[in-house]
Amino acid sequence: MGLAAQPPDIRADGSWQPTVTGARITPRLAVLVFLGGTAGSLVRTAVEEIASGRGWATAVVNLAGSLLVGVVLGRLRRVGFDAERIAFLAIGVGGGLTTFSTAIVDGLEIGADNPLLGVTYGAVSITLALGAMALAARREAG
Repeated sequence: MGLAAQPPDIRADGSWQPTVTGARITPRLAVLVFLGGTAGSLVRTAVEEIASGRGWATAVVNLAGSLLVGVVLGRLRRVGFDAERIAFLAIGVGGGLTTFSTAIVDGLEIGADNPLLGVTYGAVSITLALGAMALAARREAG
């Protein structure tokens, strides 16, 4: 498999961190990340084409990708970690779907005339995406 997944590190406050030892990228994991990334990128491109220049497309794909990563990590916490599922779904699809660098550019463009609005857009986008991921992970973990 390449990665030896261990039970998550559960902190005193109830938060958790996946623990992975012996991290090693195998050709199979690399292909899974590539295929997942391709799928995520195609979905992101489709959403951006459908939105055709509307400013919300980046926020939508970042929120959706963050939700996906949260669901995957939360579910795997409950049923057991699997390096191949993490590689394909979380790293590949989630990484290909999200585009936080574009969110920064969007914030700069939005903030060209109103810097406070641009900073607000960036802060809200990132906060919502991280919050969605954390809530989805907690919900899926049971």
